[in-house]
Amino acid sequence: MENNRLFYARLILFLGIELLAIQLGMSLNRYSLLNGVGWVGMLSWFLIGGALAGSIGFGVLLSEIRPAPPEGRDPGFFWRFVPQLPWFWALLVSAIDSYFYFPRI
Repeated sequence: MENNRLFYARLILFLGIELLAIQLGMSLNRYSLLNGVGWVGMLSWFLIGGALAGSIGFGVLLSEIRPAPPEGRDPGFFWRFVPQLPWFWALLVSAIDSYFYFPRI
């Protein structure tokens, strides 16, 4: 049971780090577009791209620390889906944020 709690705590931590990195990148990108500061826009794309690339690494880490499934039972959808959750989350957040953060010119 303690193993499951630690796993879920790490899952929430990884998803939170991705969310913050993408939000900061989108905010910096909007600032760059509205105020014409080019280097801030470059930094923002490194943050957004790093969060998306880091999500693949987080998925690998989650598959390594994932608790073993119960003996004699099908592990279920969630147990199989957890390693894909970070990159799915990162792409979803990026898609939603791009609608709200980028100005319509």
